[in-house]
Amino acid sequence: MARKLEAEQLLSDGQCPAEIARHMGISVKSVIQYLRTRVGEGSLRLSDIYFSWSPEARAILQRAGQGQYPDDSLLISNDLCREELELFQSLRKARVFRGDMYEHVCRIELTIHALVHKVLSLAFGVDESGWWRKGVPSAIRVKCVSALAHFVLDISSIGVAVIVMGIKARHFTGDAPAITPVIEHTADIDKADQRYPAEHKA
Repeated sequence: MARKLEAEQLLSDGQCPAEIARHMGISVKSVIQYLRTRVGEGSLRLSDIYFSWSPEARAILQRAGQGQYPDDSLLISNDLCREELELFQSLRKARVFRGDMYEHVCRIELTIHALVHKVLSLAFGVDESGWWRKGVPSAIRVKCVSALAHFVLDISSIGVAVIVMGIKARHFTGDAPAITPVIEHTADIDKADQRYPAEHKA
């Protein structure tokens, strides 16, 4: 197993960078490099690294960095180190959590969409004439059409109903699995689709 993959596995097993370093017999700096590489490759999130420290360890790291100079004695007495403190401080920035939170929300939305689509398909049939027309109230279908038309202007206005009931999931995330389009084929849909910039289409 490649060393970076081993470091990632140990992180997933609940070990923090210093513990991983001791387990692998390498420096904490090397572990951090391996983990950041896996973040760049899309296998890990920065928040995964942040939460590898226990709440107690995070509190200690926060205290150790509050003064003008890092409190190395506090770090060492708790089996932590300066490299971990620097990593911890870089991960506490709001943009780190905003990015990861957005990814989590997208995955939740797509999971809900797939679940609702499956339930309705089992109840009314897989064709649009079944699950879409019989399972989804007309008023919601109309809202989906309207939301699709305004998608580019304000994605936040779409709402859970649209995501659940199925504007193509690939519009929300580039690597999402292909999901059968469920928007009713009407002239209004054709007009709305024409308002999409080319970059939003497959």
